[in-house]
Amino acid sequence: MRPNNLLSISASVVIGAACALLSTTASAQEGGKPGVLDGKPIVVNKMELRKLRVQVTPRATMTLSQPFTHVGFVGAKLQFDLTDWLGVRGDFDYGIVQPASALTEDLTSGTILPVGDETGGGAPKRKRQDRNNPAPLQNDFQAGLTRLNWTGSAGLVFTPFAGKLGLFQSMFTEYDVYLWGGYGFTNWVEAYPDSLSTVEYSGGECEDDNNECLLHPVDAQVGTRTGPAFGAGFHIFLTDWLAVNPEFQDIIVRQNIAGLNATVGEIPIQVNGEDRTIVHNANFSLGFTVYLPPRAKRTTIKPRSGK
Repeated sequence: MRPNNLLSISASVVIGAACALLSTTASAQEGGKPGVLDGKPIVVNKMELRKLRVQVTPRATMTLSQPFTHVGFVGAKLQFDLTDWLGVRGDFDYGIVQPASALTEDLTSGTILPVGDETGGGAPKRKRQDRNNPAPLQNDFQAGLTRLNWTGSAGLVFTPFAGKLGLFQSMFTEYDVYLWGGYGFTNWVEAYPDSLSTVEYSGGECEDDNNECLLHPVDAQVGTRTGPAFGAGFHIFLTDWLAVNPEFQDIIVRQNIAGLNATVGEIPIQVNGEDRTIVHNANFSLGFTVYLPPRAKRTTIKPRSGK
């Protein structure tokens, strides 16, 4: 027999023996002792940063969509997570600074809205050159303007994304992204509480048909308005009990911020609830979330029964 044939036969025998050994091993695992990872969860020893924990978030908030008066708030958010992805929350923010917007500064500069003549005492009178100007007098505009005083909301929180965040291939931390929706509350007060409207100057009565309070009535729409609320945010964990928390939110209500008439169906002209329009109260907040209890639990593998 040639040497080449002997080598071919030897190689065939070795390959056949190896295949038989692998087949026997696989059959033994299928019918005998399970593999090390059989029946195990995909992720083990996972840190549960949210499940059954309370979140307390002191925060600072700034309005994003107010046309006349920006408001800076201080407040807090309280949240309890039923699972690692579902929770309930509530928040409250109180306005502490109220800078006028650029629009309001322009309107009250004395060059856009007509300024009434205050000579002779009493209510400011519209000047002759402004009689064809349909805009209200500056004092009436200021008297009818309202701003946010405080806001609050309550709702459900859904956390669909969570994981680890790496920075510069050396710093790693946990993060999560959440959405929430619920019901919101907004409270409105006068933006210029010291300004009097023409009707307030006259004690609530108009003396003649051409009086300013008949042609340009104003009424500051103060009080609490409610409506749907929603938002989104994320946490970047500094430790397992402390995280940075930026958030965007919006509370949609019906409000007449300027306190002016916006309908044409009333004679005489009136300012009432029908003049309110849909208003988006969009805010941005930045806070630090403290988690209680401070130590997060980790997932464990429960032993199989009977093993």
